[in-house]
Amino acid sequence: MSTIKSSEKKFIPQNYKPEIDSLRAIAVFFVICFHFELLNFSGGFIGVDIFFVISGYLITNLLLIDLRRERFSLFEFYLRRIRRILPPLYMVIVLSLIASYFILSPQHLNRFVESSVSSALGVSNFFFWNEAGYFDYNKIYKPLLHTWSLSIELQLYFFWPIFIFFLYRIFKENIKIIILLVILFCLTFSIIYSERSTGFFYFPGFRLYEFAIGSFTYLLRDDLKFKFNDTLFLVVILTLILTSLGFSEDNIFPSSNALVPCLAASLFLLISGNLKYFKNLVFNDTLIYLGKISYSLYLIHWPLLIFYKYIVIEPLSLFEKICLILVTILLSTFSYKFVELPFRQRGNNKFILSNKKLSIYFISSFSLIIFISWFISNKGFENRIKNEKILAFNKLYNQAPIRTDIRKKLFTRQDSGIYFERDKSLIKTLILGNSYGFDFYWALASNQKFLSSLDLEFRHFEFSYFIKENTTKDKIAAYIKRNIFKSHKFKQILNDIKKDPIVLKLLSSADIIILSYRWNDKIDFQSVIDYIRNNSSGKIIIASKIPQFFHIPTLYFRYDKNLNYIASITRNKDTDLLNEKIKKYAEILNVEYFDRIKLVCERSKCKVIDNNDLLYSDTSHWTGDGILFYGQKLYEDGFLDSIKNLHLR
Repeated sequence: MSTIKSSEKKFIPQNYKPEIDSLRAIAVFFVICFHFELLNFSGGFIGVDIFFVISGYLITNLLLIDLRRERFSLFEFYLRRIRRILPPLYMVIVLSLIASYFILSPQHLNRFVESSVSSALGVSNFFFWNEAGYFDYNKIYKPLLHTWSLSIELQLYFFWPIFIFFLYRIFKENIKIIILLVILFCLTFSIIYSERSTGFFYFPGFRLYEFAIGSFTYLLRDDLKFKFNDTLFLVVILTLILTSLGFSEDNIFPSSNALVPCLAASLFLLISGNLKYFKNLVFNDTLIYLGKISYSLYLIHWPLLIFYKYIVIEPLSLFEKICLILVTILLSTFSYKFVELPFRQRGNNKFILSNKKLSIYFISSFSLIIFISWFISNKGFENRIKNEKILAFNKLYNQAPIRTDIRKKLFTRQDSGIYFERDKSLIKTLILGNSYGFDFYWALASNQKFLSSLDLEFRHFEFSYFIKENTTKDKIAAYIKRNIFKSHKFKQILNDIKKDPIVLKLLSSADIIILSYRWNDKIDFQSVIDYIRNNSSGKIIIASKIPQFFHIPTLYFRYDKNLNYIASITRNKDTDLLNEKIKKYAEILNVEYFDRIKLVCERSKCKVIDNNDLLYSDTSHWTGDGILFYGQKLYEDGFLDSIKNLHLR
């Protein structure tokens, strides 16, 4: 059994269960391993789902104790939650804002300021929802991305006590049934709509069933008695480990997938207090302590990791990752002892730090967040940067809306039924792909020499739904994912893509079809080409994956000279290996292959800036200047002649 320091005993609640801290430690371990890319925990994000279950369990426990003792107070409940969550959160936000001023480039700094304010207000989940998905590559430039889960918790904390209060007053005898119905309803809601929305990961409604599972677990704690608890515990641990290793960003979450780790966490809470053989494991002092500081661990590890990666640029070594984790533990210990505990501890039934001191801390820290945010938003960063760089960044911002406007006008015209509207003598050239395809289209369309010979069209097309399943193992795994875990919506979406009337119309009319996409190893090129050939007589060109670098504006912000050289060093060499495979696929399938690497890089030198004009807007997309530059480069390298020759075959 865990030993508790005598100095802490008077601050420990009577209903304290150390096994909950053990589960917290396991959860934060999964999350940290996932973020630090350690031990192949590709599904380590399930740690957050475990936290939701724990929160539901504990909050229901606190609420029902107060209700049964007739001392329920919404004000007191919210006050306790504020004391628990906001002091360390505001500390991390303030320190992150200060660090961001010296570390982040203007492009990321402005967005970070917005995210810091939304995090302080408890709505960062909605902020990040409007930006991109949780697994988006650009997450490495978002030091407060992890606060989305805290915002959901705060939102559920606001709703749940009111809900429990009315349940207790009106449906006291049937409270379990009502919460079970809530679980089933919200789970169904999550399963149905999570496949239709890009923001489901951040929406509290999709997470409510996880919270409710924790609540239901608390209500069952005295009713369920299990035999063979140690055997069941082993199954629980293995389930948690296997899901944290087996799940990945390919899985739709939360949907029904989160049900697996949530139920495992529920069982952990129900049986861990009655173990025999694994008792020493659960009640291990180190594990419990890590659980106690788990909130600070969660808060601190992500911004520390992001800022460090931002500085060093190069991929982190195992040694660097371990050192960062040790620093995280050290800082979390400090945060727990000097920030968390002082606001949470009670003596003689009163908080050690008064509500007045809490208010002072809250107002001062929030005011500091607002002031720093205002200072940065009002060009407070510009004294860090030389004038020519400020002009370059402003130009970059001004070019960004042009991209959106061109896409909107293009798609509006196509949606109205107008395709290949120019001279019939021109070569009808269709580019299919995602944003990389649009860059390719824009580069060609920006050059009059291409426009004099080509009638250009672009259409967004998701090739990622053409997934190859080479082995029997792959096919079995795909079947389980699609039909049991519902982790892929490929079947329906693939059918929708194949039947898209606009795509079919464009394909039937095209003379040349260029495929430009953020390719990966999973795409079945045979199926892609078969689909196109079944719907078009046009000649096909597969454009390779574009060179990818560390965020170019950030490199420009940090380095005064030799940006092309520095960027070249950061280029992702894995892209070359993938392109070699794509080239072989093209040869086998008897289609043309165009190497976009050579367009940007010659030998070991890459061109990402030209006369102080940034050619890349991020890691892999072209700026407006880049569009013009590479459009001219495409012509000079003979790409137009290649299209003409292919058309004549």
